[in-house]
Amino acid sequence: MTHREIAQQILAAVGGPNNIQTMSHCMTRIRFKLHNISVAQSDSIKNLPGVLTVVESAGQYQIVMGKQLMATYQEIEQLLRPVINSEPESVKASVLSRTFDTIISIITPLLGVLIASAVLKGITSVAVVLNILTNDSSTYLVLSAIADSILYYLPFLVALTASKQFQLSPFIGLGLTAVLFAPTLLVDKIQHLEPIYSLFSGTLFELPVYFTLFDLPIVAANYSGALLPVIAICYCASLVEKFFDRRFFGTLKHVFLPATVILSLAPIILVLIGPAMHVLGLGFLQVITDLIAWSPLLAGLIMGGTWQILIAGGLHWVLSPIFLLNLTNQGFDNLFVLTTATVFAQSGAVLGVLLKTKDRNVRKISLPIMISGLFGITESAIYGITLPRKSPFIISCLVGGIGGAIIAVLGVKKYVLYGFGVLTFPSLINPVGENDWRILLVVLICFGAFVITAVATMLFYHEKSDAKDLTDEVNPDSEIIFAPQSGVIAPLVEAQNPIFASGVMGKGCIIQTQQSQFFTPTAGVIKAVFAHSAGVEMTTQSGAQILLQLETDDSPTEVRLLVETGDHVQVGTALFEVITPSKNQCQLLVVILNSERYESVTVHERKKIKKAQPLIELALSEQVEVMPPHQEQALQFSALP
Repeated sequence: MTHREIAQQILAAVGGPNNIQTMSHCMTRIRFKLHNISVAQSDSIKNLPGVLTVVESAGQYQIVMGKQLMATYQEIEQLLRPVINSEPESVKASVLSRTFDTIISIITPLLGVLIASAVLKGITSVAVVLNILTNDSSTYLVLSAIADSILYYLPFLVALTASKQFQLSPFIGLGLTAVLFAPTLLVDKIQHLEPIYSLFSGTLFELPVYFTLFDLPIVAANYSGALLPVIAICYCASLVEKFFDRRFFGTLKHVFLPATVILSLAPIILVLIGPAMHVLGLGFLQVITDLIAWSPLLAGLIMGGTWQILIAGGLHWVLSPIFLLNLTNQGFDNLFVLTTATVFAQSGAVLGVLLKTKDRNVRKISLPIMISGLFGITESAIYGITLPRKSPFIISCLVGGIGGAIIAVLGVKKYVLYGFGVLTFPSLINPVGENDWRILLVVLICFGAFVITAVATMLFYHEKSDAKDLTDEVNPDSEIIFAPQSGVIAPLVEAQNPIFASGVMGKGCIIQTQQSQFFTPTAGVIKAVFAHSAGVEMTTQSGAQILLQLETDDSPTEVRLLVETGDHVQVGTALFEVITPSKNQCQLLVVILNSERYESVTVHERKKIKKAQPLIELALSEQVEVMPPHQEQALQFSALP
């Protein structure tokens, strides 16, 4: 399936282009803001190639993908370009949900440049430690200036993304943000002056006043790296722009609308919006500082233990403004660093599953997922490996919380904001020196979290008990075969091949579907695969012999088999995928080859069925006969057309 076809199916499954209000992406997710989230067909999206899972969080509909994300996103963007609209949402999200959604949408486009700054800062710090550079050399000063400039002028980058989010003219957003950086009002330019007076004198929020505007105080604050003031400015400006937009006509609008918005808001920004958001940020910072000082153990347990849960919900970027406040106001971060061990714990859980599982498909994907996790990208590990199996995810959160608590007690600091997994270690190096043995301890803690989680997962994760084995809930004298894909149930007599239609090969049914990927209907062992005719034969744990055979029209159909003979599979293991699907629906035959072994083979009465719902019930005879040799030989031809 091409990226364009995947994009088209995603668009159809989320309710079509007219149901999409906004769309963005981060490193692992395509994030939709839908007018009506209830119409989205999550099951259909989850079955698409490259999709790991679907998450509904913070008012967003998030599709978690692998390496196909960017190509798919670009295709969706092209398809949406002429039709994205901004109709009012049919279901109003909560204030908290809208706030989270806004912050995430503003920050995620900036991740690339923030990571660039972090990588460059980390390289220079390592170069100083290794005596390749000195922290007073010209090369070091220039490279540090490049890295710091991105953070210093981050408010202008935020102004661009916030303007897009609030549907504000980007030039108005940039112009109003520039007011905060007026050269004559910068803190480092006026420190030689005596302040007229101070606001909130004697408190943490003390702000010196050097100028007044119509007797209103203009405070001196450092807005470099600030997010909250710019977000507030762009939001207010969008309201003002919409107000005046209806009052200007023709060519006057292009000339006077931006000027009116800027002139009316600039004084308010200097007197109220900027200082208020600055004080709010200092308040957040004080709460965090007090919590860590009061109980570093508790702070570490909370941050380390819940970080992967926040990632699973897509809410981790909501905390980015707090991390930036730490770095801007203190010169270091002592909160984000508490999540360091949890990344390695999550990767260790993947290793534990890899060493324990008998599922060939899981083994195949686990190694690249683990390597990705070690570099801080853990979404694939969470959705693809640990969270569906529950116990590995729980173990990784517990170990991550313990690791975070130890790091908090040690008082480790992070001097570069964005550094994930193994890239975190350079960010712990103080760029001006004064580094100590605690950095080595953090490395040992992370290595320990990786190993301990892997071992604990191997000890406490049991594949059969964690797998979704629905047969435990049915009569022991019967066996349930589950639907290998969603679709419409048809009787076996409608099969194109008369051998199957006659029932001579056994009883069963047909599933007619538009889906392209098919999964195992129960646990068992793959006995044979038929590449030339897209057929798979398997034997269940109780001895049922099942043939899953794809029937298509006369057009050429390319199929990729995802299992091999001898593989042990669980319910829901991917069997094969149609690469070039027919224009018509696919017909999947589900045939019980040893039907005579059972008292009855009962196909469910429902017309439509969803993947993993009960499809066929096999009731055992009182006396089970051994399959005769001639029938066993006949199975060798069971997948021939």
